[in-house]
Amino acid sequence: TFKKAINSEEKEKWIQATDEELESIESHEVWEDMWETPASHLRTTWVFRTKTATLSAAEKKKARLCIQGFLQLPGVDYDETFAPTGKFSTLLILLTLAVEKQLPLRQFDVKAAFLYAPLKETIYIKTPEGSKRRSPFLRLKKSLYGLKQAPANWFETLTSWLKDINYLQSSSDPCLF
Repeated sequence: TFKKAINSEEKEKWIQATDEELESIESHEVWEDMWETPASHLRTTWVFRTKTATLSAAEKKKARLCIQGFLQLPGVDYDETFAPTGKFSTLLILLTLAVEKQLPLRQFDVKAAFLYAPLKETIYIKTPEGSKRRSPFLRLKKSLYGLKQAPANWFETLTSWLKDINYLQSSSDPCLF
């Protein structure tokens, strides 16, 4: 829990991890202050983990703010859930083709991916522990981890961007571009 983390022997590291997460959320303009009490709101929880040391990186404390999405009601808080997956055979064919034709391959990792995805629904949360915000509630403008619709919103944001940069969607595997 948040209280256990900030009362532990590694308090400074956990506080730094939560501050980094909140800074990332604030920089993406995920929420706005809400002073009135909404008719309904969701709660948040902190997920803490220690990323073990490797040859190239030291041990690191990570904190992630998550919505308790299991409290969402279908048709009220969200309409669609989604977990896109591509066919492994399609990926193998694309990689084989790229190697055969000597095409350049690129990979990228979108840090805090869900924080880029706008929300269509109106969702309120209680201001999370550790936040410097003074309002008792926040209205979400973008997705946070744990929301039922967050993967669908991210997929829509990503596919929209890929279309904007002239990628074409595969007709044999609609999850791939």
